[in-house]
Amino acid sequence: MSFAVILPFLKPIKHLLEAETVSEIMVNPDASVWIEEEGRIQALIGIRFEEGALLTSLEVIANRFGKKLDADSPIMNLRLPDGSRMAALIPPVVNPRPMMTIRRFTRAVTPCAT
Repeated sequence: MSFAVILPFLKPIKHLLEAETVSEIMVNPDASVWIEEEGRIQALIGIRFEEGALLTSLEVIANRFGKKLDADSPIMNLRLPDGSRMAALIPPVVNPRPMMTIRRFTRAVTPCAT
């Protein structure tokens, strides 16, 4: 699974994007970061984007995918090259900061039949 096109812009969560067991990454308007991993949702303490960095990153990512993300078009949904989905909301739709989710497709592990 490759997130190479967005990794340079999302450095604080790069390790999460590269982790094969993480199926969803959520960055909330209060700047908290949550993940879903192996069916469990948990908050991650200590992961933060610099003030304004997430908004700038989302605007650049939208541009790279031929989309517009600004106060007039504050909602973005796109499909990444690997099939994962990325959604973002920015002010004035959410406050005080942007919200972003990335839904990845993880490999399902099936038990071996004996």
